[in-house]
Amino acid sequence: IGIFYRTQMQVKTVTLTPNGHVNAIFVSGADVYVEGHEYTAAVYWKNGEKIILTEVGFARSIFVSGSDVYIAGRDEYNAAAYWKNGEKIILAEVGLAHSVFVSGSDVYAAGYEGKFDSDNMVDRRREVYWKNGQKIIPIDGVHINSIFVSGIDVYVAGQDKDSAAVYWKNGQKTILADKGMANDIFVFDSDVYVTGWDKDYAAVYWKNGQKIILADKGGGAGSIFVSRR
Repeated sequence: IGIFYRTQMQVKTVTLTPNGHVNAIFVSGADVYVEGHEYTAAVYWKNGEKIILTEVGFARSIFVSGSDVYIAGRDEYNAAAYWKNGEKIILAEVGLAHSVFVSGSDVYAAGYEGKFDSDNMVDRRREVYWKNGQKIIPIDGVHINSIFVSGIDVYVAGQDKDSAAVYWKNGQKTILADKGMANDIFVFDSDVYVTGWDKDYAAVYWKNGQKIILADKGGGAGSIFVSRR
């Protein structure tokens, strides 16, 4: 499995592993960070060099702040966790951290928590986000996929209990599509960008609530990053 990225109008392909999956990419200065898994191991690569977080687990999101690398996911015991420079911080005994974001000295993560029932299946799943390990429960969310912090404002994107694609700003909900899913959120200046899919399973993104279709039957748009040219 490899990645491709564009630099100075050239596309470069880098092969990372023949047996794995890539979930997210982050660029900091001249360094390229990619996270995912190889066989059963949760790993990330810095400029193509592999770092193993846990031999069994799942890595879902990456964020780099200065010299610190944060990875969100799940450990070998099915705990929701994030790693800071390889050191694990457990957020919930059972669950998954889908997204991680660092603002100043504060670490935010979003995902879900649950408990194992008698058949060893996850029961009582609840969508949450954490600030410095403290749990916060969004209103009527059933899927929380992404978190973004801009100043004092916390944005969380996902799906509500009515299967609408939504995001919350400081707990206040904005509906993007009556049926669908919001996968990722990015705030640039005063504009809010969200990727996902609508009721027709089109790959779309919304800018301040206005939908832009990327593919009519694309199955969904996963991630977004906005920068000034």
